[in-house]
Amino acid sequence: MHTTTKKRLRLRALRASHEPYLTQSQIARRAGMGLFRYWQIENGEGPLATADERTAIAAVLAVRPIDVAWPAPDDGQRRRALSA
Repeated sequence: MHTTTKKRLRLRALRASHEPYLTQSQIARRAGMGLFRYWQIENGEGPLATADERTAIAAVLAVRPIDVAWPAPDDGQRRRALSA
């Protein structure tokens, strides 16, 4: 049996590839959350995105939640430590 695995895309890549281009504030507004909360989710800061938040963001980007490589809450901290 042959199965294919679809590559999961990061939120930033999905947002950039969306036509027309969506800003963070547009996605946050359409998903029913604040801009800062969306920023936290996209950058791996703060608490993990809830299932409802993931579903809402994925719907705005016209993808399934499973197709998104959701960042872990410490991704942003790890990137900053490596760049210092």
